[in-house]
Parts: sequence; structure tokens; C-alpha cells
Amino acid sequence: MTAVVVLAASQLLYAFEAHTDYGTALHEAALATVTGSGITTDDPFSKVLQVVLAVYSVAVFATLAGSLGAYFLRGQDPAARPDPRAPGSPGDGPAGERGDGR
Repeated sequence: MTAVVVLAASQLLYAFEAHTDYGTALHEAALATVTGSGITTDDPFSKVLQVVLAVYSVAVFATLAGSLGAYFLRGQDPAARPDPRAPGSPGDGPAGERGDGR
């Protein structure tokens, strides 16, 4: 998806004549998408495209960070946890009695 966004942005920069060379347009679109760095031309279209690419890059990297964090912070399956009220659970005494007199 990001490759399509970079290619589309570079085509727009080239088509609206913000850059006369497609290689430069591709380079600036890629940098603006991945790093959020500014586009060097000062026309209004380039400034709007720069903001759109910056918002896109924040959304993509925030989604990646959230997914990675959710992977490492996910809880254990509730069905796999032992029931603390069941006989023989780790808190039970020697005769199956709980420490609280039940």
C-alpha cells in the first residue's frame, strides 16, 4: 500500500510540474511518505501533498506500533487459566481446605 502511495504521489508531483525530473519527484515523495521530511518545492499543491503524506505516514507507523504492542501485551487465554475456587488449586491447604476457613 505504501509503495502505491509513493508512486501516486510522485506521479502527481511530476504531472503538476512541481518537479521536472521524475526521479527527483519519486525521491521526494518517498522521503515525505516514510520520514515526513518536507518537499522542497514551494507551490501550493506540493504543500498540500506534503501534509497528506505526513498524515499517512503517522497513521501507518502508529498502526504498526499498536499492532506490535498488542502482540506483546496480549493476555493469556481465559480458558487456560486455572480456576482459583476449584479444589486442588494452588491456594488450597493439605486437605483441600482453603486458608480462609472455607
